[in-house]
Amino acid sequence: MLRALETRLIPAVQAALGVESGLTVQHGPALPPTTAGAKLVTLWARALTLDPPEGDDPSSGRGEARLSATLTRTPSNGGKDLTLSGSAGLTMTELESPAGVLRQPGDDYLTEQHLSSGDWVVRFYQAQVGAARVTLTGAAARGFTDRRKGRIELSLTAWATSLADADRLAGRALAALLPAVDDLGVVDADELSFRTSLPPGAGTRLRLSRAVALVEGAARAVERLGGSGAALYSSQITLSLRGAIELTVAYGAPEPQGVIEGVRLESDVRGATGPGPRVIEARPLVDLRSVTPTVASRAVSAFGVNTFAELLLVPLAELERGDPSLSASDRAKIITARDEVAEILGVYVNHKRLGALLPQSIDALAGQSAASLIAAAGGDPALSAEIDALRVDLGRLAALLDTAAAKAVKLADLARRS
Repeated sequence: MLRALETRLIPAVQAALGVESGLTVQHGPALPPTTAGAKLVTLWARALTLDPPEGDDPSSGRGEARLSATLTRTPSNGGKDLTLSGSAGLTMTELESPAGVLRQPGDDYLTEQHLSSGDWVVRFYQAQVGAARVTLTGAAARGFTDRRKGRIELSLTAWATSLADADRLAGRALAALLPAVDDLGVVDADELSFRTSLPPGAGTRLRLSRAVALVEGAARAVERLGGSGAALYSSQITLSLRGAIELTVAYGAPEPQGVIEGVRLESDVRGATGPGPRVIEARPLVDLRSVTPTVASRAVSAFGVNTFAELLLVPLAELERGDPSLSASDRAKIITARDEVAEILGVYVNHKRLGALLPQSIDALAGQSAASLIAAAGGDPALSAEIDALRVDLGRLAALLDTAAAKAVKLADLARRS
């Protein structure tokens, strides 16, 4: 990471200082020149320090890892089109153009998938110069992604035979270095990277992003050149780069995770005790088939109706008021099932386009195909969406109602009740 940062920044310093007699510009440790009269400017990334994780958990900043690939491709069509062959089924997570300069989807480019191959295609708004770098991710992997704030110490040192000359060189180098850091983008460690082919594979990646440079201080010194004893003056400026450090380690398949195969619903109905009306506090889904024949016959008798289908038409307030012959649990079963039926059928109340279906029973409608239902409703193809929704609801109703009720209850009966 440190050498990669030096490599990215040193060209700006070299361009600012230009060609000057006896001057050398290089990155690395700030050692003095060994030749009399020589001038030297060095840029040295001395240390990288990460902030400790938040709290007491050392893994608090870690997230999941995925198999990844980093590809370098040159856009075609005058630098505006980039096709990523073999990328079907993968996720494009980053685009740099040129490498190190992050581009934003929507602002700088659009992505689409090739109709036949499914490969990703990038359309740039402006023509790009040189190669672009794309990061693609695939399946989940064992490992982690760790994101933390960090600090890199930079040392910019100028050596010359006079202090004024050393100050001049250091000042010009700093004036070029600060804009270069401000426009840095992202920096990836040269030694660590994802694989560079598809499909994505395992790898380790370390990168710096959102870097901000702070000037920490300056110092001057003088040394003697060995042998001749000539004086060498140095002007050194120390900078601190603060930014986000991201480390990704991805390897192998992740540990298998448990999967919820299904959820079982159970009723939990509670009621107040004592004389008078009993308040139903919970109304979970209840299958009407769980209302036993004994309960059904008692309900029919208690509410003065002839059939179980007619019972569904009894006003809800009367059901809640109850009858001594029905327990709170019995009334709860009937009420909650009625509410479920009402929720499903509410959409069909006064639905003029489906009016021709209202006289038919739930059982009769549930056994018909979509084409048959459309024909029965008048044959308008525009009804296909409503018919599809109705068929789904009919399936739910058939599961809720017992056989006798499904054959007796008509769509119009439920519509009137609702």
